[in-house]
Amino acid sequence: MQWRLIVLQIVSIARKIPYTISLSVLVIIFLVINALRLVYGVKCLFLLFSQFLIFSMMLFEPRFLITMDMPEHFNNIKKFVIWICTLLIVALLYFMVSFILSLVNVYSITAFLIITFILWKPLASLVLRKAGVSVSKKQLFNLILATIVVTLIMIGGSYAIFRISIMELYSLDGVSEYVFTRTYYSQLSSFRSYYDIYYWILFGVGACDEMALVVKNILEEKGYEVYITGFPGEDHYFAIVYVNGSWIAIDPGYFPHKAISLDERVGYRVKEYGNVSNIIAYVIEQYTFKLTCRCEGFVELTQYYLPYDTFVIHVTYRGHPIIGAQVVLKHRFHGSMMEIPGKGLCFYTNESGYITIHLGGSMYNKSDANPYDPCFEIYVNGKPTGIYIQSTMSGKIHYIEIDLYELG
Repeated sequence: MQWRLIVLQIVSIARKIPYTISLSVLVIIFLVINALRLVYGVKCLFLLFSQFLIFSMMLFEPRFLITMDMPEHFNNIKKFVIWICTLLIVALLYFMVSFILSLVNVYSITAFLIITFILWKPLASLVLRKAGVSVSKKQLFNLILATIVVTLIMIGGSYAIFRISIMELYSLDGVSEYVFTRTYYSQLSSFRSYYDIYYWILFGVGACDEMALVVKNILEEKGYEVYITGFPGEDHYFAIVYVNGSWIAIDPGYFPHKAISLDERVGYRVKEYGNVSNIIAYVIEQYTFKLTCRCEGFVELTQYYLPYDTFVIHVTYRGHPIIGAQVVLKHRFHGSMMEIPGKGLCFYTNESGYITIHLGGSMYNKSDANPYDPCFEIYVNGKPTGIYIQSTMSGKIHYIEIDLYELG
């Protein structure tokens, strides 16, 4: 049949290209596209699609299949179907590993790639053996080794380009513009970088969280004191940097060409939505080589920048104080459940069972907030209490007693 001849012709051409040359060409194309984005700010969906395509080719290794000695399989429909299903299994494994890693909050692109490569290629070889294709251990080992080496070259090369591209950044305004012009804005969780700086360097996909992280990394390299800060009740994050005795906010998504004071940033947000419920600065723990990072603590700034009420919450069990109880506030904003303090963190009760939370307003005047809850529900140790609180923004102090025994 005609389609068999076409496939065989493609396989024949592919086999004539040396493996090292094909890998080198892919890496060079990937790095050139990344250099255009990181150095010159050139970005478009075509270039992003090209990078993901090259990345997928590196991951799935079509040459792993076409270099196998199996032309006779195209004359056997059953075996050809098995051959095609191998690709589908690989794709399924890719998404499974990605999902599992996101569940455990691990975003290191290096660990993800190495785990995926090591897992799928032995599985693919087993499937190919079922189709009658022999894959030697040496072939498999060489393939895994080559793929890991090339992947590390892609990551290392991209990181070098990134470091070179930020050398001429001397102003805070320039940092904001640099990050904004080199980020593909997306809220799709499957493509966002989250707290993996290398993933952003490779693809540049993200939103406010990713831009804040990149700003933090750039300015820390230049010796500044920087924190990721946000309005967790309203799902927005940015970076603040300490300069000349004051905190300056860098929020590329909203202010791509300038840095403003933290007071101004809060004021703009209040004007935009009518209220801000909470302000949190996060303490980030960074792993070796900054492959990934997570929040290990936070500082509440609400009482310094917003009209607020104070909520003193006392957690007990049959009247006895609970030490270290985890308290979180939750409400809907724009249809999604938002948490204070956010980022998987929580307030902990002290030795007397008390915590103190400062809360701004939560009634909004912008349609982007809908649907939203004007009240926050208190969660203790991950369970809802059915107790709701709302700030009057008048400086009032509210005392709340929560007995876990009575809640069941």
